Amino acid sequence: MTDAPQSHLEPVYQTTHDFSGPRSLQLTLVDALAVAENAPRTEVRPLYESVEPDSLESLFAHASTRESTLRVTFDAGSRRVAVDSDGQVEIYEADGESEDRDGREGDEARERGDSRDPHAEHPQA
Repeated sequence: MTDAPQSHLEPVYQTTHDFSGPRSLQLTLVDALAVAENAPRTEVRPLYESVEPDSLESLFAHASTRESTLRVTFDAGSRRVAVDSDGQVEIYEADGESEDRDGREGDEARERGDSRDPHAEHPQA
Protein backbone atom coordinates (compact mmCIF):
# COMPACT_ATOMS: atom_id res chain seq x y z
CA MET A 1 0.00 0.00 0.00
CA THR A 2 1.15 3.52 -0.62
CA ASP A 3 0.94 6.90 1.05
CA ALA A 4 -2.33 8.78 0.79
CA PRO A 5 -2.70 11.14 -2.15
CA GLN A 6 -1.57 14.68 -1.45
CA SER A 7 -4.48 16.88 -0.45
CA HIS A 8 -3.92 19.37 -3.29
CA LEU A 9 -4.60 16.73 -5.94
CA GLU A 10 -8.11 16.41 -7.26
CA PRO A 11 -9.49 12.94 -7.95
CA VAL A 12 -10.22 12.14 -11.59
CA TYR A 13 -13.25 10.16 -10.41
CA GLN A 14 -15.22 9.75 -7.17
CA THR A 15 -17.97 7.39 -6.14
CA THR A 16 -19.37 5.83 -2.99
CA HIS A 17 -19.41 2.16 -2.02
CA ASP A 18 -22.17 0.83 0.25
CA PHE A 19 -20.42 -1.64 2.55
CA SER A 20 -23.81 -2.84 3.83
CA GLY A 21 -25.14 -3.51 0.32
CA PRO A 22 -24.89 -6.63 -1.85
CA ARG A 23 -22.34 -5.21 -4.31
CA SER A 24 -18.70 -6.15 -3.65
CA LEU A 25 -16.04 -3.52 -3.09
CA GLN A 26 -14.04 -5.19 -5.85
CA LEU A 27 -16.78 -4.53 -8.41
CA THR A 28 -17.15 -0.92 -7.25
CA LEU A 29 -13.40 -0.40 -7.65
CA VAL A 30 -13.23 -2.02 -11.09
CA ASP A 31 -16.14 0.12 -12.27
CA ALA A 32 -14.52 3.27 -10.84
CA LEU A 33 -11.22 2.46 -12.57
CA ALA A 34 -13.08 1.81 -15.85
CA VAL A 35 -14.72 5.23 -15.67
CA ALA A 36 -11.41 6.91 -14.79
CA GLU A 37 -9.70 5.14 -17.69
CA ASN A 38 -12.65 5.76 -20.03
CA ALA A 39 -12.57 2.06 -20.87
CA PRO A 40 -14.93 -0.90 -20.62
CA ARG A 41 -14.73 -2.86 -17.37
CA THR A 42 -13.31 -5.82 -19.31
CA GLU A 43 -10.25 -3.75 -20.30
CA VAL A 44 -9.35 -2.69 -16.76
CA ARG A 45 -6.26 -4.41 -15.36
CA PRO A 46 -7.32 -7.11 -12.87
CA LEU A 47 -7.54 -5.66 -9.39
CA TYR A 48 -5.71 -8.65 -7.87
CA GLU A 49 -2.53 -7.50 -9.66
CA SER A 50 -2.47 -4.47 -7.34
CA VAL A 51 -4.16 -5.57 -4.12
CA GLU A 52 -5.71 -8.69 -2.60
CA PRO A 53 -9.46 -7.93 -3.01
CA ASP A 54 -10.67 -10.38 -0.35
CA SER A 55 -8.21 -8.98 2.19
CA LEU A 56 -9.35 -5.46 1.37
CA GLU A 57 -12.98 -6.47 1.96
CA SER A 58 -12.00 -8.16 5.25
CA LEU A 59 -10.05 -5.12 6.41
CA PHE A 60 -13.03 -2.82 5.94
CA ALA A 61 -15.40 -5.35 7.52
CA HIS A 62 -13.14 -5.51 10.58
CA ALA A 63 -12.93 -1.72 10.77
CA SER A 64 -16.72 -1.42 10.68
CA THR A 65 -17.15 -3.86 13.61
CA ARG A 66 -14.81 -1.69 15.66
CA GLU A 67 -16.37 1.55 14.41
CA SER A 68 -12.89 2.57 13.23
CA THR A 69 -12.01 5.10 10.57
CA LEU A 70 -9.86 3.62 7.84
CA ARG A 71 -8.35 4.89 4.58
CA VAL A 72 -6.52 2.52 2.26
CA THR A 73 -4.62 3.68 -0.81
CA PHE A 74 -2.89 1.63 -3.47
CA ASP A 75 -1.71 2.03 -7.02
CA ALA A 76 -3.55 0.21 -9.79
CA GLY A 77 -1.79 0.66 -13.12
CA SER A 78 -1.63 4.36 -13.88
CA ARG A 79 -4.11 5.26 -11.13
CA ARG A 80 -3.99 5.63 -7.36
CA VAL A 81 -7.07 4.34 -5.58
CA ALA A 82 -8.20 5.61 -2.17
CA VAL A 83 -11.00 3.93 -0.23
CA ASP A 84 -12.39 5.26 3.05
CA SER A 85 -14.34 3.33 5.65
CA ASP A 86 -17.31 5.64 5.02
CA GLY A 87 -17.49 4.25 1.47
CA GLN A 88 -15.84 7.16 -0.33
CA VAL A 89 -13.82 5.91 -3.33
CA GLU A 90 -11.46 8.28 -5.13
CA ILE A 91 -9.34 7.62 -8.20
CA TYR A 92 -6.25 9.78 -8.79
CA GLU A 93 -3.44 9.90 -11.29
CA ALA A 94 -0.60 7.79 -9.83
CA ASP A 95 2.74 9.45 -9.17
CA GLY A 96 4.61 7.24 -11.65
CA GLU A 97 6.47 5.09 -9.10
CA SER A 98 3.97 2.25 -9.11
CA GLU A 99 3.80 -0.81 -11.29
CA ASP A 100 3.20 0.33 -14.83
CA ARG A 101 1.16 -1.28 -17.60
CA ASP A 102 4.19 -3.21 -18.88
CA GLY A 103 4.11 -5.32 -15.70
CA ARG A 104 7.34 -4.05 -14.14
CA GLU A 105 7.58 -4.45 -10.40
CA GLY A 106 6.27 -1.67 -8.19
CA ASP A 107 7.03 0.04 -4.91
CA GLU A 108 6.13 -2.89 -2.66
CA ALA A 109 8.57 -5.29 -4.34
CA ARG A 110 11.36 -2.70 -4.14
CA GLU A 111 10.60 -2.09 -0.46
CA ARG A 112 10.95 -5.84 0.18
CA GLY A 113 14.24 -5.81 -1.72
CA ASP A 114 12.74 -8.23 -4.22
CA SER A 115 14.22 -7.61 -7.66
CA ARG A 116 12.62 -10.67 -9.25
CA ASP A 117 9.68 -10.46 -11.59
CA PRO A 118 6.65 -11.01 -9.32
CA HIS A 119 4.72 -12.49 -12.26
CA ALA A 120 7.39 -15.00 -13.30
CA GLU A 121 6.25 -18.61 -13.44
CA HIS A 122 9.49 -19.92 -11.90
CA PRO A 123 11.22 -17.17 -9.88
CA GLN A 124 14.93 -17.59 -9.23
CA ALA A 125 15.94 -18.97 -5.86
